[in-house]
Amino acid sequence: MAASPTSLVALLSGSGDGEVRIWDAAHGKTMWSVFAHDGAVRGLSVGHDGETFCSVGDDCTIKQYPLSLDSLLGAVPTAEEAAAAEAAAAASSSSSMAAAALGTAEPLNSWTTRYPVTGVDCRRMDETFLTSGGSYVEVWNPHRAQPLQRLTWGADTVTCVRCSPSERHIVASAGSDRALTLYDTRTGNPLRKMVMHMAANAVDWNPREPMNFVLASEDHNLYSFDMRRLDRALTVHKDFVGAAMAVRYSPTGREFVAGSYDRTVRIFPSRGGRSREVYHTKRMQRVFAVHYSADAKYVMSGSDDANVRLWRARASEPLGKLKERERAAIDYRRALTKRYGHLPEVRRILRHRHVPGTIKKAAKRRRDGEDKEARTLENRRVHSKDPTAVRENARAKRIAREKV
Repeated sequence: MAASPTSLVALLSGSGDGEVRIWDAAHGKTMWSVFAHDGAVRGLSVGHDGETFCSVGDDCTIKQYPLSLDSLLGAVPTAEEAAAAEAAAAASSSSSMAAAALGTAEPLNSWTTRYPVTGVDCRRMDETFLTSGGSYVEVWNPHRAQPLQRLTWGADTVTCVRCSPSERHIVASAGSDRALTLYDTRTGNPLRKMVMHMAANAVDWNPREPMNFVLASEDHNLYSFDMRRLDRALTVHKDFVGAAMAVRYSPTGREFVAGSYDRTVRIFPSRGGRSREVYHTKRMQRVFAVHYSADAKYVMSGSDDANVRLWRARASEPLGKLKERERAAIDYRRALTKRYGHLPEVRRILRHRHVPGTIKKAAKRRRDGEDKEARTLENRRVHSKDPTAVRENARAKRIAREKV
């Protein structure tokens, strides 16, 4: 999933059958679609100029398509053509006829690799872009058939790659070896490597604090780090009861959105340990993709039930044009919340969110388990001479080791 940096209209999504769609986010309708890959689409990324996007998939290919809204609107069929295409797709049992009904746009460029590609990032402020797959992070140029650089440091499979939005030569990757690795493309060498106790599923950089990034982990938590000091996290973000699968920072850098295996989407302050908002529906399944809109007012999520959902970044914020009295009333309520939010009664009301019963029970079991472990450790520390019975800092105990 990806959003256009230059338009609030275009929303990209990829599916497990290899189809890439561009949506009209305001109306929830498909503007353009094409079967880009033979297999699942593993990554989408819009170029820094907003004129092209890249898609990667399980068929070991990388494809680049145009993102000009003027040209895409010309590819939208009329009502009669759309009805005929839907009828043809419904009557046909072959995937080739269904692909022809939905669209067969030719890519601008196409590259073939020796392994399935698991991620792509085009945020570098030049023509090059990054891909991850196999045990490598590769730097590509659209005008060459082979990668410019191939970066690796012992990972079995690199699952996610992200380029720093300010320092475009600094690249972070997460792999199946439970490691977070930093590379410098100027020298072509890895800088540092941090190994967690459980797998790292996704990583994203803070656009306003260039040295900081957030890591989504298999242990249900997210960790904010300063790249200059990887031996301990800046903040541990808790509330999920399933593995954190996706994370994306807001364009403002003050908060980020994360999706989890527990079928919820949560928004966290960048320096807060608890989520300020949680989204869930009865039919939404495991969330594997999240994104912010360019104006930071909306959040997108893609889940296992083959749906893309659009949420408000602030659930209680009204949409549309406000009158002066309405705006004054909203500002007054926000001022009261800021002034009295530290009081226990007010804080309890502000933090309360309705969640499914299964998540509430799982969170209680997790709290009970953590309390039991803490009591056991304290009893060992007080009543025995066991040298291993020491309190561990929560921001450092999930980190196994660091390599330089």
